[in-house]
Amino acid sequence: MPRYLRIVETVMGIPVSIEADATSDVIGQAFAALHKVDAQFSMYLPASELCQYRAGTLTDEQVSPEMREVMRSCEKLQAQTEGYFSAYYSGNFDPTGYVKGWAIARAAKVLHTANVVCYSINAGGDVMMASNGEKLWRVGIQDPRDSRRILGRVSIKSGAIATSGNYVRGAHIYDPKRGVVVDDGSSVSIIGPDIVLADVYATACIAMGNDKAIRFIAQQPDYEALFVQANGELMATAGFMKNFSTQIVR
Repeated sequence: MPRYLRIVETVMGIPVSIEADATSDVIGQAFAALHKVDAQFSMYLPASELCQYRAGTLTDEQVSPEMREVMRSCEKLQAQTEGYFSAYYSGNFDPTGYVKGWAIARAAKVLHTANVVCYSINAGGDVMMASNGEKLWRVGIQDPRDSRRILGRVSIKSGAIATSGNYVRGAHIYDPKRGVVVDDGSSVSIIGPDIVLADVYATACIAMGNDKAIRFIAQQPDYEALFVQANGELMATAGFMKNFSTQIVR
């Protein structure tokens, strides 16, 4: 029976936990990857590459390969989501809606490189998991109306889940199409194989609104969604319950 070690650190201003069938040294390497991304893409550290780029100290030609990768990905995802996800909505480059999922993926790559086959990386409710085929990870979905209540738990062996809403950080999700902050008390949870896409899709779906978001997710292979409306009503794509052994607790 594997012995799982769980370590929690604050990264990007939020608690991040890594639970894995691994040594503390290997988990420490995964955290180092997360801290590196935070130092490079922080909006609050003047010395970060992102802050220097936004201030004009660095030009497009001078930024790092990682920054160029993030820029290209954000532009591609803006087109894919019909502009509902944008890193340029403020008139200045702000990839924070993309970088958290990207950071989790980079930490997961560190674990894979160390031959860790069972792990869970949870960054503020966005979770990437892997299993040896026997381990089943369970992730709670919070009620956006009551932070003390869990609506249900999603059971996943390998994959990702990302939840977007305003119930933790307040109104912060921007709809680039209408030029307004979305503050309707709803939340969206996306399940799929890639934490980066799950995170971006969740943010875009909040901006889209439920009807358009359901149609959008239906067009994304291997991704499913649960929508929690402000009045507590639940809506889910067809495969959310069926494919992921999910049970919603009323």
